[in-house]
Amino acid sequence: MLSILGHCFTRETSKGIERIPVAEFEIVVGKYFRDINAAESQDCQHFKPSKVKIHDTYFGFSGNYDADIAIVTLNKPIIYKPHVAPACLDLDLKSIAEKQAPPHGELGLVAGYGYTEADGKPSDKLKKIELPVVDVRICKQEAPDAFKPFVTSDKFCAGKFFVFFLLIY
Repeated sequence: MLSILGHCFTRETSKGIERIPVAEFEIVVGKYFRDINAAESQDCQHFKPSKVKIHDTYFGFSGNYDADIAIVTLNKPIIYKPHVAPACLDLDLKSIAEKQAPPHGELGLVAGYGYTEADGKPSDKLKKIELPVVDVRICKQEAPDAFKPFVTSDKFCAGKFFVFFLLIY
């Protein structure tokens, strides 16, 4: 099983969010390059999801992406390798009121194929960066107005120089 963002398995429509059929997905692990057909991507493992369970209270943009999480069951087991390993999740099932974001200033690792420039294209290679956690009060005060509604109880902010990322915890 994998934990993946729920918005990956939905699309926004004029009627709300709509689930994308599971058959349309392929899950690839151990991928460094965005293009799964790149010669360097030969050591990747490919899976078909057999089941996707999106959180019951996920409503996409209209719900400020709160509860943006899905559990995916794969058609076969993942084989762990030096570049394919499980990520640790906090399984201490505290209530939202008891949960706390990491302390302000603590460094965390963010990885992805996102944009490397404001007007650029997504990266072809997996990128990673260490960013400090930003106290939620500072985040809400300093972030652009359009960003503020997305700072919900299941996320925290990280970044520097007033460039913020929302991270789900």
